Amino acid sequence: MGKDPYRYFRVEGRELIEALSKGLLELERGAHGVELFTLLLRQAHTLKGAARVVRQPQISELTHALEDGLAPYREGQRPVPAPLVAEWFALLDRMTAALAALDEPAAAVALAGAPATPAQAQEPKPAAEAAMETMRIDVAEMDELLEGLSEVGVHLAAMQRSAVSLERARKLAEAWLQHARQQGGSGSGQGFERAALSAEELQAQLGHALGALNANLGQARTELGQVRERAHRLRLAPAGFMFAGLERAARDAAQALGKSVRFEASGGEVRLDAHVLASIQHAMLQLVRNAVAHGIEGAPARRAGAKPPEGRIAISVRQQGSKVLFRCEDDGAGIDVESVRAAALRSGRLKSSLADATEVIRLLLKGGISTAGRATEVSGRGVGLEVVGSTAAELKGEVDIRTVAGQGTSIELCVPITLVSVTALRVAANRRIVSLPLSAVRKSLRLNEGELEAGSAHPCVVSDGKALPYLSLWDLLGEREESQVRREARTVVVVEANGETAALGVDRLLGTSNVVLRSLPPFVRAEPWIAGAALDAEGQPELALDPQAFVTAAHAGTVRRPHAATAERPPVLVIDDSLTTRMLEQSILESAGYTVDLAISAEEGLEKARRRAYGLFVVDVEMPGMSGFEFVECVRGDAELHRIPCILVTSRASREDLQRGKDAGARAYIVKGEFDQGYLLETIRGLIG
Repeated sequence: MGKDPYRYFRVEGRELIEALSKGLLELERGAHGVELFTLLLRQAHTLKGAARVVRQPQISELTHALEDGLAPYREGQRPVPAPLVAEWFALLDRMTAALAALDEPAAAVALAGAPATPAQAQEPKPAAEAAMETMRIDVAEMDELLEGLSEVGVHLAAMQRSAVSLERARKLAEAWLQHARQQGGSGSGQGFERAALSAEELQAQLGHALGALNANLGQARTELGQVRERAHRLRLAPAGFMFAGLERAARDAAQALGKSVRFEASGGEVRLDAHVLASIQHAMLQLVRNAVAHGIEGAPARRAGAKPPEGRIAISVRQQGSKVLFRCEDDGAGIDVESVRAAALRSGRLKSSLADATEVIRLLLKGGISTAGRATEVSGRGVGLEVVGSTAAELKGEVDIRTVAGQGTSIELCVPITLVSVTALRVAANRRIVSLPLSAVRKSLRLNEGELEAGSAHPCVVSDGKALPYLSLWDLLGEREESQVRREARTVVVVEANGETAALGVDRLLGTSNVVLRSLPPFVRAEPWIAGAALDAEGQPELALDPQAFVTAAHAGTVRRPHAATAERPPVLVIDDSLTTRMLEQSILESAGYTVDLAISAEEGLEKARRRAYGLFVVDVEMPGMSGFEFVECVRGDAELHRIPCILVTSRASREDLQRGKDAGARAYIVKGEFDQGYLLETIRGLIG
């Protein structure tokens, strides 16, 4: 933990004590119910576990006492007497005082077992300053920062295009000057000389300006990339951050119960959203403590079962497509299903003794069931696995429990990613760039056309004497290959997932890089082989492929290849000042076969509309400068643009706004809070086909 071993515990402890205080205030006002007591027990349980990890027995004992007081009321059927709530508040006050004492410099040294020196005693910073140093970053604000950086990338790309235009102007000046010099004296005279000198000066000025612009653009792109990487690192944390605390929890629980355990961990390099990791850490802590308390046997039982004297607890983390899997395994006795069944029947949580083992085991995730004979600091209240179930529900994840009597238990928590960093191979098909986790790539091949064999169901590629099902990236993206010329050779990437392999056809390989993968919004219906998206240096979205879903689709032959091209449809112009909305709508429309241009303001949209013939405008309402309403009114009043339909997409849903959009001349009005991509595409098809 570095120089300050309590840095993160102080932050977490303050948050948990504040949350407990709010809950006790509700109890004092007469509130009662299962959910409230369940939440209070979970918060106390979490604080107790964290206190034990950093060796703060006073706080641990105080929270243990609070748990003892709360437990009889967990069914929520009766209010708590006011004097008892007052006693619990007193416990919180003592916890707060103990936590505040950790701000003193001597506490930081105490963990290492050394006394504080006079010099160290003069080092303390004010508690408020220490709190500021550990203040958590608001996720929404960090996302706004990242979106702003992406916007800067878009503007840099526009400046790069301006540099290209500047280079063309310089070459034109150079060509004119060369042509004038070749004409010799045919245009001699003072006028000719002045024109030649002007052209020469123009060429030189353009050259200097272009050089300076390219140098500044290059520096800006480099620095922007560094800032973006640092910002992403603030949002992402390696899973290995939680391993030390989990190992300590396993050790302490084993010592408390007189057991011996060996802790193993893998996958610490996986980087994911820090807030997700914080929630997962609480759940994994409960799994580790549960494995020690209920899984690992004592020394006599392990000897009788011919097992090593040390129990084994293994934590692993891995990214699989659009999800991250956290697993806790032990080589203990396994879950005693019949004991759980009996406890569930006694508590009324199980109505029939005939329920199958899977149903019985999953009851543990709902809490209130314990097979321990008595409550201890490690187990006994049935809270542990309830934390795991609650965490999975909060993160929209799933829990899988597998147990074998006498051999051990494996509990896997699978959660969808919000952000995760992966090393990826970037490949291209047509103008689309897609990322593929490098860990799933086995090799790349360069095949002649004749080496792509047509199988009975679908094409296959022979690699190392084995026929692999083949799918092209164009098929996965629902596109046709742009080239109509028969290919002499093609690039193939061999992908492996869950022991099976398949071949992916691409245009070219672009190299490897670290990408930050984002999950797609829930209302975007993507194919199962799309794991998420990443933003490139210019803020443009790049899709990421899920290796397992791709291999499954390749073996099943379920991907429908695109049909021959239909009549070309006019392009669509999307106008929105939000990068996220622009990219989302672009992805939806391009996946449906439309050509899409983007504008970040109504003013830029009008400029583009006068340079290219569009079939439709999709416009945000609230933008800096000209609003979407004003854009639609302007289009309706333009002699050349008035026939082009407009769709307003906005978060404003009042009846007055709807009427104003209709009065302005919008053909449809879609509210972002009720956004449905199917309805958007249906509306667009009805307007332009």
